[in-house]
Amino acid sequence: MFSHHQTYHTISIMVDSDSHVTVVEPNSDQKLDTAVATVLHEISSFQSFAVERDLEDVIERISKVFRISDIDAFRYYINKSISGLGKIYPLFNLEEVKEIDVNGYDEPVIVKLSDDNYYTTNIKLLANEVDSIAIRLAQLMGKKISTSDPLARGTLNNREVSITFGTEISPKGSSIRIARNDSGYDLKKFVESNGFSLESISYLKIAIENSKSIVIIGPHTELKYSALLFLMDLVDKEKKITYIGEKIPSRSPGNYIFMKTKEKSIFSSQIDRVSLINTAMRQRPDYIVIDTIEVVDLPSVIQAITTGHPTFTSIDIDSVSALVSAFSDSALDLGRDMVSVIDIVIEISESSDRISSIYEFDRFEHNDVLYDLVFSIDKTTEKLRYNGFSPMFRSMSNAMGKDDFHRYLENVRKITSELIENGLS
Repeated sequence: MFSHHQTYHTISIMVDSDSHVTVVEPNSDQKLDTAVATVLHEISSFQSFAVERDLEDVIERISKVFRISDIDAFRYYINKSISGLGKIYPLFNLEEVKEIDVNGYDEPVIVKLSDDNYYTTNIKLLANEVDSIAIRLAQLMGKKISTSDPLARGTLNNREVSITFGTEISPKGSSIRIARNDSGYDLKKFVESNGFSLESISYLKIAIENSKSIVIIGPHTELKYSALLFLMDLVDKEKKITYIGEKIPSRSPGNYIFMKTKEKSIFSSQIDRVSLINTAMRQRPDYIVIDTIEVVDLPSVIQAITTGHPTFTSIDIDSVSALVSAFSDSALDLGRDMVSVIDIVIEISESSDRISSIYEFDRFEHNDVLYDLVFSIDKTTEKLRYNGFSPMFRSMSNAMGKDDFHRYLENVRKITSELIENGLS
């Protein structure tokens, strides 16, 4: 049996023979089905997952109205319906399943388990079910798929997803392959391969604990997304995060509310990043995380920061000086001095393979923005090396006293080292 961290249920998968497995979902009955349908009807007016707390209120209230005894099963089927993944939902959430293969309709879904063997399952899909799941997976990856554009590939929740749509490519209709990234998210490997050092991670953890806002700059790369999620990992698990992005975080501490932009359609109005940032501020989270903003979004980000919402985000700007210059754009109505509201800038190398520098804004003086290069890559160790000065450290040392601050710093380094060893758990 394997527990799914988001739905708090238990699914089981039983190996019946050398080539077949049976997936068993929680028990359901007419009363449970009606209760689930009632919840889905009530939340159909919700604008986004920003109202997850309201969803919890609905679940609690409806469970009492229908006298639901198995709350785990109730939550499971609600989440299954919301996901849009239909019959493959339990497979998607079983840690034991490394690969899912849907080879058209009326064919058993095939899975590869952690023993690296392939098995047929007790799950078969109708043609319309395969099409519906294919479209939903494409949406979750931020892609579109149709008979005129029948191929889609991407990543979702640390899985590689490949989709063909319709009967043009295969006579059995749409096909889906979902393969878990075998490398997974190994924190040690992530840190070692991307230039981080113990000192730089300790520095970022202290910054986050002191409510600093962080922007990641550099070329457009998956590393930006990974670095944002890494910052989320450094947030205390008791703190609440509102995450705004196009895809559900593939790894996260679990203490987040997910909000997704939505294009305008004949059925609904557009929900853009600015609207979601405004909604996030009303939710009063401890941190706001935004996956990739554009220059035009900067005023909303600055508003979030100045109203007491520490924010992590990324932007496709190639240098700190270019970021400062962006604030001079008269169309933004910000002013160069407002860039110093951002506390820390993490820069990704031109080759997109590692974190190359960490800067810290200091102050605005004589119409100029002053910032310090706090960490840079040591060419010998290929790790971020502390350059000897940080405005944040200076301020903390002055407030705490030099000796107490050094003791505090050593303690944070020790804790951070242990956290890395334990995967930040």
